[in-house]
Amino acid sequence: MYAQANLPARLVKIRKTINDGLAKANRIIKDLDHTFSFAEFRSLFVTDEHLRLSVHAAFDRCIARLNDSKRYGTADSYKSAQQAFHSFDSELKLTNITPSLLCDFEDFMVSLGRSVTTVGIYVRALRVIYNRAIDDGTISGDSYPFGPRSKRKYEIPKGNRTKKATGIETVRQIMDYVPKTAKMGFARDMWLFCFFCNGMNIGDVVFLKWRNIRGRELSFLRRKTIRTRRENAPIKVYLTDGALKILERRGRDESNPDGYVFFDIPEDIDEQSLYKRKMDITRSINRHMKTISRELGLDENLTTVTARHSYATILKNNAIPVAQISENLGHSSIAVTEHYLNSFSNRQVRETAELLENLLEKTHGTVAVSE
Repeated sequence: MYAQANLPARLVKIRKTINDGLAKANRIIKDLDHTFSFAEFRSLFVTDEHLRLSVHAAFDRCIARLNDSKRYGTADSYKSAQQAFHSFDSELKLTNITPSLLCDFEDFMVSLGRSVTTVGIYVRALRVIYNRAIDDGTISGDSYPFGPRSKRKYEIPKGNRTKKATGIETVRQIMDYVPKTAKMGFARDMWLFCFFCNGMNIGDVVFLKWRNIRGRELSFLRRKTIRTRRENAPIKVYLTDGALKILERRGRDESNPDGYVFFDIPEDIDEQSLYKRKMDITRSINRHMKTISRELGLDENLTTVTARHSYATILKNNAIPVAQISENLGHSSIAVTEHYLNSFSNRQVRETAELLENLLEKTHGTVAVSE
């Protein structure tokens, strides 16, 4: 092997480039540590200006990190945001993002029929991308575009946060409904099981195993928060007669404690396929509940989310303490629950006003307002 002194200058230069590249790669790998992903590594290793500043490429890197962390739902949400910004400007760079551009993006999305709530979801994803670019030194934060409108920044729209909830009479109608098909009956039972079990999220129902059930007690950890909280206290549910009947009617073989209660899911299924299975199940239930709502003559969209909101709202309307509702829902704090309950449907606002009017009529007769 040649000593470095005997190597031609061209080879010495190549050797130095390789060694410098290896050293840089090792530094990046060490910095990334357990958050390593090839997309992130490539973005830090490659010095190409266009690739570093490209919004599309930045989304690719973030989506890769989310998939590596098995946060497939969030990854899908970021893909939607990426597609929205790509349709607005396929060559968009991080350095081009200004309050004015974001206003143009909002107008563009609304013109396509997107709601301001959806625009807010897209822009919040972009803000995460932008903040990370500041943190890793890709861009400066001197011209930060997000913030209150009063400071000439782009204020992300909050949109309509009205929670859709149904009343106890509608729940009774769903319980009494005679399904026309087996799939509609199964969808109704899953909706009711969500409602009976503390407004249980459908994802938690899908992944429920027999070991989570002991007699009349169901205990589980919310999958939505299992990665975001340092401490996760299990949610405990008392199984009512209605919930027990659904378990008897729909439960699969309970001889295996690690078997799924309601769904046929292979033991060796990977996390991403499991997520897709959950989404397919949710869409199927919601589709059949829409049919049931129509057959019952209801002007309501009965989704699995409605079951959760209805559980919380009915408890509140029956004077159950917010602290108890918070614990039952598995919220991180009472403040979260208060915010959750502060959104009422138009029907609930109307019913409240009518209740007040009825109370006044009982006290003073017909309510008349002087002009």
